[in-house]
Parts: sequence; structure tokens; C-alpha cells
Amino acid sequence: MIDYYLNTHKVLGCSVAFVDGQDLVWSEGFGHSDLKKTTPATSKTLYRAGSITKLITDIAVMQLVEEGLLDIDKPIEDYMTDFHPPNPFSTKITTRHLMTHTSGLVREPPVGSYFDNSNPSLEATIESVNSSPLLTEPGTVTKYSNVGIAVLGHLVSKLSKKDWRQRYQETLLSRMGMKSSTLEEENFKGESEMWRYDRYRFQAPQWTLGCGPAGCLISTVEDLSEFARTLMNNGTN
Repeated sequence: MIDYYLNTHKVLGCSVAFVDGQDLVWSEGFGHSDLKKTTPATSKTLYRAGSITKLITDIAVMQLVEEGLLDIDKPIEDYMTDFHPPNPFSTKITTRHLMTHTSGLVREPPVGSYFDNSNPSLEATIESVNSSPLLTEPGTVTKYSNVGIAVLGHLVSKLSKKDWRQRYQETLLSRMGMKSSTLEEENFKGESEMWRYDRYRFQAPQWTLGCGPAGCLISTVEDLSEFARTLMNNGTN
């Protein structure tokens, strides 16, 4: 079935893992990770995990709550004076609003979106949102926002006094046994990397995301299995 899907939809390769309770039952790669088809995809092949990163960010935020550093129902401006998008409404943005995509923020920031190849910093990305008025009153409408989750990553940096990547690596990825996973673009290199392609035609361009906390996790299906087992076991693995 998987081979049929790859051939029908012209997908170069993929990796699959099955978890049953606390057991990794099976993991395997199919197809290849390079256009020349010289490197088979395996269960250890690195992929962009995309928005699974958002779950990591939300857990990092809740760790701050456990440490007594954050109240998710207080206005975010109480913790971040450098974040102040124009808000014509009486309700202020809270951390809970950002976590639940009900903040009223735009989906993509003016700087640092998925389509911005200038490799801006997270700080520059957050600063750019200060020119984008809220679209809806906080807490009233669910509207997907990549930049809202990026703001949370910036919040983690401020309250933990560590770069968000370092914080995630130390308190989450390493503790969960996600040994092959990274949040650093420069680590996404080598023979284990699954390159991005436009079908079978050419290699897609890549760059560092300004909204990194919303989508920059790079991982394997084996590591993501560790993550899934941790969640299903109430935070322990």
C-alpha cells in the first residue's frame, strides 16, 4: 500500500513507525531520500516535522507554569514588553489565547513567514508583528496563527533566560530520548537527510524559519515515536 502511494503520488520516499502503548512495534523507510535514488529512506532518516513543533512549544510553555514563572491567563504584555501589536479591542492577549489560536493575530508575520527566505531572527519576526493590528478580539475566534506560536517561543526564551532552542533541547528533546532530533537548520545535513523536492523535478529551496517555534523541528519517525509514547504515558518515558 505504501509503495502504491509513493508511485501514484510521485513521492520520493517516506518513513513509517507504529506505536502500541509504550512499545515501538515497527518502523521502516520506503523509497529514497535523494533524487538520484542512491540513499534509501530508513526509520532514521531526518525529516522536517513541521507543526509538530507547536506541541513542543506548548509543552515548554507549560513547564514554565510548573516552575511558577508564568500564568497563562495573565496578559502577555505582563511578560513581554517588546510585543505590542495594535489592539482595537478591550480584551488583552494572554498566553492561553496564543496556545489555542484565539489571539486574533495574523497567520503569518510581515517578516519571518514560511515564504520569507531572508533568514530573519525570531526577535525580528516578533518585532514585525507590532505593525499588524489584531484581526479579531482575543478569545472570540479560532484562527490559525504561526506567529502566535512563535511569540510563545520568544516568551520561553525571556522567562527561562535561555535561547528557546537550547531550552527545548535540554528540557524536552533530550529528556524524551529524541537523540536524533534538532531545532538547528545547520544540523539538518548529511546522508540521513530527506531532501525536499518539487515532485521528481528539482530540489526545493530551504532556509531558516523566522517562526521557528511553530515549525522548525527536524526529527525521525523513531524519535517522534518517543515523543508519542511520552504523551501517552502522562509525560514520562
